[in-house]
Amino acid sequence: MPLSRPGDVTLEKSPAYFVTEAAPARVWRMNTSIQLILILRDPVDRVVSDYAQHVHRRVSKDLPPKPIESLVLTRNGDGRVNSNAKMVQTSLYHRHLRRWLRYFKPDQIHLVDGDRLVSQPHSELQQVEDFLGLKRHIRPEHFVFNATKGFYCLAPSVSSGRGKKRRQRCLGSEKGRRHPSVANSTLTALRHFFAGHDERLVQLTGRTFDWMRRNAQQFGEE
Repeated sequence: MPLSRPGDVTLEKSPAYFVTEAAPARVWRMNTSIQLILILRDPVDRVVSDYAQHVHRRVSKDLPPKPIESLVLTRNGDGRVNSNAKMVQTSLYHRHLRRWLRYFKPDQIHLVDGDRLVSQPHSELQQVEDFLGLKRHIRPEHFVFNATKGFYCLAPSVSSGRGKKRRQRCLGSEKGRRHPSVANSTLTALRHFFAGHDERLVQLTGRTFDWMRRNAQQFGEE
């Protein structure tokens, strides 16, 4: 980590820390008082997003993508989710979070609702400001919805020079990719599988996330 002056807040991000078994102990040895921010999204959406990355990587190498069923379901054809599949393991949030809670206090870990971060970025980021002890500077007008990306981007900032066109600042091209079509039977199997794990996450954190309410409503309609 870079050196920080008194009053500075230094951040870094990585998708790998959360699921890497050795990471909590290593981070704790580096800094026992560190503040951690964890973004959680609908585990089914995360699996499909992971699969979209798989499709992109295969196509970019002129290779045919594997069916998602071969990557997340058992091989005996019973339609059950393979709990040992890598794409599935990553979404078992309560298991990974318990590992971090062995080293860090709950008030050191701020949970961001990934669904709300997409639909209401300003409110989620204001909570991050509060968690980090920063003055609130983020406002709704700092964001603008990008129909092409399908999510909010930073609104054009004040130009630093004359004649320069103001542009939105969005996440990279790897974000906002169109998700491949997935059979309803596979999505249903994933939702039922993760429902029990979502309950364990609620018990661990005391929070009910937006995707849980949405999935519970869908189960009621089935």
